Amino acid sequence: MDPAVARQPAVAAGRFDNRLLIEAILRSKAYQLTSRQTDSSQANARHFARMNVKALSAEQPFDSLAQATGYTSPNRDRPNDDSVRRDFLIKFASTEKFTERQTSILQALTLMNGRLVADQTSMHNSQFFAGIADAPFLDADAKVEILFLAALSRQPTAGEQAKFGSYVQRGGPHNDSGKALADVFRALLNSSEFILNH
Repeated sequence: MDPAVARQPAVAAGRFDNRLLIEAILRSKAYQLTSRQTDSSQANARHFARMNVKALSAEQPFDSLAQATGYTSPNRDRPNDDSVRRDFLIKFASTEKFTERQTSILQALTLMNGRLVADQTSMHNSQFFAGIADAPFLDADAKVEILFLAALSRQPTAGEQAKFGSYVQRGGPHNDSGKALADVFRALLNSSEFILNH
């Protein structure tokens, strides 16, 4: 290697390749810190010993919900004309500092009972959810696993699998496995793991 190149910062040595920069950031110890406190010395946020849990900006939860549920705007060419997105962003708009934001009651109710989540956890309005719920080749555990992968990008733990799988098999309080599965999906979409940057 040319000695002049070896003395350059890594970004310059990589000819300002964004892929190399992103890879370096993602592999760094600082980026991979968990938000979970593993030692009492991590209690002070000013030490940056662990990642601080932060609320997402208004667009991020909507886009995450759309990705997890398969929602597509009826106006793909003009996303600003999407009334579902517009209503959601109005409710999630905030004037607080980004690092100090918390979910308001209106935002929590929007996630629990709002039009987007209600439609996307409905057998009649969501092709994605109906496809999972009606799949004859999937048992309750497999359906729960797919919902975890869609919402949280991870497989359920053994405890989560047992709890949610048995809930779906029992049919929940209505003796209806489809409604029970919708309850599980709604719970995942309202979980702090889904709605917070951690």
